[in-house]
Amino acid sequence: MNPTSFSLTKLPVEVQFCILDYFSLRDLVRCVLVNRAYHVLCTPRIWRAVKITHQSAFHMFQSPVVEEALIRNAPLVKELCTDYDKVIKWIVRPSVSSLTADSPTSGARPMNCICKNLVRLRVKAVDQDLVIPLIKSNPRLRTLIWNAFGAIPDRFLSEAPAYLPALKEIELDASIHPIHPQALKRFLEDLPETVRTISLHITVSRQLTAPSTDLIKCRPHPRLESIKIKGNMGGEDEYVFARFLASCSTRLRRVVLPHHAQLRISSLFDILERLAAVPDTFCQIIPLEGTTSEELTDIDFSRVISRSSKWKRIDIRSQREVGSWTAAAIASHCQELETFTLSDCPKVNGAAVQRILCSAPNLLHVDIVGMSKPAYGPLQLHASDVVSSSWACKSLETLSVNITGVPRPDVTAQHYGRPTSGALHSGTVEDSHDIQRRILAQIGTLTGLQELHLGHNEFSADGRSRFEYDPTDDMAVFENDQFQLTCLELSLAGGLDQLAGLKELQVLNVTGMAHRLGVSELEWIQENWPCLERLEGLFNECYDILEPGVWSWLKNHKPRWGEMYTDSDEDDFIFNETGTRGGCCMNSNSRRH
Repeated sequence: MNPTSFSLTKLPVEVQFCILDYFSLRDLVRCVLVNRAYHVLCTPRIWRAVKITHQSAFHMFQSPVVEEALIRNAPLVKELCTDYDKVIKWIVRPSVSSLTADSPTSGARPMNCICKNLVRLRVKAVDQDLVIPLIKSNPRLRTLIWNAFGAIPDRFLSEAPAYLPALKEIELDASIHPIHPQALKRFLEDLPETVRTISLHITVSRQLTAPSTDLIKCRPHPRLESIKIKGNMGGEDEYVFARFLASCSTRLRRVVLPHHAQLRISSLFDILERLAAVPDTFCQIIPLEGTTSEELTDIDFSRVISRSSKWKRIDIRSQREVGSWTAAAIASHCQELETFTLSDCPKVNGAAVQRILCSAPNLLHVDIVGMSKPAYGPLQLHASDVVSSSWACKSLETLSVNITGVPRPDVTAQHYGRPTSGALHSGTVEDSHDIQRRILAQIGTLTGLQELHLGHNEFSADGRSRFEYDPTDDMAVFENDQFQLTCLELSLAGGLDQLAGLKELQVLNVTGMAHRLGVSELEWIQENWPCLERLEGLFNECYDILEPGVWSWLKNHKPRWGEMYTDSDEDDFIFNETGTRGGCCMNSNSRRH
């Protein structure tokens, strides 16, 4: 073949299609302008996928020329993605007969869809009168993703499976307005046998009367591999899910059900156990509407967790009843656990969390800090518990934990100069440094650690700073009872060098801690942690415990992890090296540079 006379159209059709897969949209548009043969070859590729999800693309399609081209080439469109109702209006139009008379039954005009060959549809649209006719006109749809921003009619849910015989993946988001449980039940049970993935974010209304006996046979779903249902089921979990889950096969491997379905409906677990598809995620964050806290006891949580040893993720927050039973169940069933979040659970103590850390060899992410409510107090690990036994989770990548109970004889006052109380002064400075080195040696074994959060946010649970009146100075001062005084000081004398193996560390958070990070410590950090990107909480509001010279060192050396400080003015931070006001005061035993 003469290279100078080469033409793409002379190649076999299969080869042509393979080559066109590497062409960008701009390249295809240029090819269309070459000649008629290239026009015929490339035009279907140009219009195969229409994606109008950004403002710039939407403005371009508002052009009359582009709109006319879309209408002309609509039969070529296989994939449609749009966030704009107006785009759907170009595709779904009133039929000719409806322009003269409305429908005599419902008053809704019949619609005519110009795109009837879609295999993938993703829309964010409010106008159901447009989306539903579009779905009904495309029986070849294999993927349907619809964010309805509100309600999807119950009638559509009951009828939709009949219009989608080839469906493989469906994702619906209609969580604002409740769906009748019978409509959702029929929708799930009537889905075609081809479906492989289901994801629904919905709210289900509670039935006021007992459900009638369902005589309609449930279709089998042998190819279903994943089902994710998110939202409030209104207590209708078993009625909606039982027959549908029983229709699935052992291909079902990923199951995420609403939180209360896991807690209350043991029969669903029985079905899933037979399929070897017990959920690997347990989330219980806030009691859902219509469910009282009395329904969810510590025993309830422990029972459902004890049903499986294959949990990958456990996330429990803001649960007053969660306590020792739940913690013991997690410690006994965490062999495969990778992500563990536990916060705002006042009945769980640090010793229970320590047992979990010593029993979960595959843990990658741990967060037991959260945004604790003042009434609860933060969940903390006591220093004596941390050094009592070795952690099994040597592959940790993220660790968020408050470690307290460290003797701190160097701290003599709380924020704004208030005297300290409690066990701050028990033991000597040498005793304090000894236990700190043992704790940091435990953390130092986590050589893959990327984020270490030992501090916490200085805000209340509602996201607002709390202030109290100080009669001494006749002013409102910042209140933070969660500020850590009996914590790790993170000085070199206290064992900071035990963390030399954390070469992958990217984030260190010491917010709200009575730390002793001085110039020597910052120089050590600069030398030993090459990947560090952020050191958060170095300056704490209303707590002046910094060593002299820190600000000058940051301004002179400008470390990458200190940009959040060097880009600000010195006036943005409070300094009071005499310790007479503005934070924690150090006594004569404390080191001063």
